[in-house]
Amino acid sequence: MKCPEMLLEPLTQIITLGLLNIRVAAVKKDWERCIVESNHIHNLPSLINNYSEDLLKFYLQVEKTQFQRESVGVNIYQFEQQWAKLQS
Repeated sequence: MKCPEMLLEPLTQIITLGLLNIRVAAVKKDWERCIVESNHIHNLPSLINNYSEDLLKFYLQVEKTQFQRESVGVNIYQFEQQWAKLQS
C-alpha cells in the first residue's frame, strides 16, 4: 500500500533528524548514541515503501517508545512535532 501523502513529510523529517543526530554523535565518537539513533529510524524507509497501519502503530507504540526510553537526558524535542503529526 502506498504511504499516505500526509505521513510522508513527518516520516522523512524524522529520518533526516535522525541522520543529522547520528552525524553529530559520530563526530563526538558517541557510538552508543549512534546506535540508539539508527535503531530509531532504520525501519522507517520500509514503512514508507510498504505502508500499513500496523507498521505505523508498531513504530509509534514500540520503536518510538524505546527511543524515548533510551534517550532520557538527551534532548529529543525536535521529534515531538513530527510524532504529533503521525499520531493525528
